[in-house]
Amino acid sequence: MVEKKIAHSVALWLLWLGVVTAVGYGLFRPQPVPELVRHGDKLEHIVAFAALTFTSWLVLQRYLWRVVAAVVVLALVSEWLQPLISPLRSGCIEDSLANLAGIALALLLVYLYPLVTSQGGG
Repeated sequence: MVEKKIAHSVALWLLWLGVVTAVGYGLFRPQPVPELVRHGDKLEHIVAFAALTFTSWLVLQRYLWRVVAAVVVLALVSEWLQPLISPLRSGCIEDSLANLAGIALALLLVYLYPLVTSQGGG
């Protein structure tokens, strides 16, 4: 039983590390991510920040509001930093808003998670 708990914890931390790596790469890569659909990058921002916030909560549940504060700062500052990192990048307020929408979506998932996982659990 203890081994199963440890394996579950390690898996969550590895998932979180993968999400952090992917989001960091997407935000700070030298070239913008190719846009396949008009304004499709906004959906990418929403999904990225929802995944980052939710997986951060999974591994740091006791610190939800600290996690949210840190991710909100990243959501806002990352857009300002992009043009400083690469001249090919530009930040925009719409991307920051999409980032914040992703955080809000994750908070909804955090709220619903116990309701969904307790169903059928006995």
